[in-house]
Amino acid sequence: MTPLRRELLDMLESQQKPLGAYNIAERLSARLKRRIAPAAAYRGLDFLVEMGLVARLECRNAFILSAFPDCLHDCIFLVCKTCDRVEEIVDHDVATLLEDDAKNAGFITERRVIEILGQCKSCLTAENDPPSAMNHRQ
Repeated sequence: MTPLRRELLDMLESQQKPLGAYNIAERLSARLKRRIAPAAAYRGLDFLVEMGLVARLECRNAFILSAFPDCLHDCIFLVCKTCDRVEEIVDHDVATLLEDDAKNAGFITERRVIEILGQCKSCLTAENDPPSAMNHRQ
């Protein structure tokens, strides 16, 4: 693995949220103290996606570290629209149903990505917590 690809992996590993390629290029440039062009970041990210180490979120045009790098599977992402937290899950039953539906329609799939937008448990809990006594005005 090239040094740039290793740096990309290290950066994504340290992030809690998905990052876009331009943001990644800026952060890498600051980290490495030399300019990293967005095109170089995209090439590195494309390689890491192909290797299954990184996943691309279509809805955010952003990248995250794969939660299951050693597993070939369909990507199912739960994306919180409030905090941008992403959880990657595997559901073989859903994957089988989608593949069967595609075959029945005479369609050959190349890649299946499911992105479900909503709110994570933490954001829902925070949203539904009653205001504290100090913050509540009468």
